[in-house]
Parts: sequence; C-alpha cells; structure tokens
Amino acid sequence: MKNTWDELFVNLDDFATIMKEFFPMVPQSPALYTEIKKLRKKWKVIQGNVNKFENEFNPAKPIIIQIPDEFNHKDFLTAWQDWKEYLAEQKGVTMLTRMEAKALQLLLDMSDRNKDEAIYMLNYASANNYPKFFKVNRNSVNNQKPPKDGKFDPDLENN
Repeated sequence: MKNTWDELFVNLDDFATIMKEFFPMVPQSPALYTEIKKLRKKWKVIQGNVNKFENEFNPAKPIIIQIPDEFNHKDFLTAWQDWKEYLAEQKGVTMLTRMEAKALQLLLDMSDRNKDEAIYMLNYASANNYPKFFKVNRNSVNNQKPPKDGKFDPDLENN
C-alpha cells in the first residue's frame, strides 16, 4: 500500500504541475475564468486532503538510509531488497525508513560487518520463513542429517 500511495502522491504532484502550466495558456474569458477559479479551489481541497492523509499515513519524514561502502554492492543490495520484499509479501511488514535503518545497523552488527555473512543471514531467514534475521550457526546447519520421515527442519536439534 505504501508504494501505491507514493506513486499516487507523485502522480498528483505531476498533475498539479501540468495544470499550473496549462491555465496561463487558456484564453481568459469571464466564463472560463470562473470555471478555472472553481477548479483551483477544488484542487486546493484535494491537496489539503492529500496532505492530511500523508501526515496520518506517514507522520514522520523519511530519513536517508546510509549503506556503508563495503556493503554498497549489487549482491548485498539485491539481498537487502529481497529481504524487504519478503517481509512485505510473507509477513505483511512494510519497512519505513527508521525501521530499515535500525534493521540494517543490527544486521551489520550481527554479521560483524561481513557482507557475505549478512547476505547468508538474510537468505537463510527468508528461505525458512522466519520473521527476523539472526546469526546462523553454519556448523549445526551443515552437520544435520535429514530425519527418517524425509522432512528437513534446520532449526530442530534432534531430527
């Protein structure tokens, strides 16, 4: 829904710009002037409602997400975007900027600022339908044997 709102907000802003450019080009007759005045008045009401909704829907101004240089590579950026989309699709969680900044900092800390480890943590959590990422003990995951029933769950210790 956030993406739809953002797109609508951009479309309304584009429309406002087009109308501002259009009105001066229209020949000014008294009847047309009255109609343009009605349009402008209605547009101000729409803008007011949009701004009210924006403040309710997204009360805090977004912050800029800072990706450290050592993580600012296609493989990590793709994994991070996939993680955010996974949360939205599977868990109904849309990360706004403050949550994203805190989650990113936590991921950097938990992975000891190791890009490959961070990517593994994101991929592991989403592949196993977890709502949060966490430090994965690769030794216990790699040494597990599939249970006799053929179902493999890397989180259960005694399969």
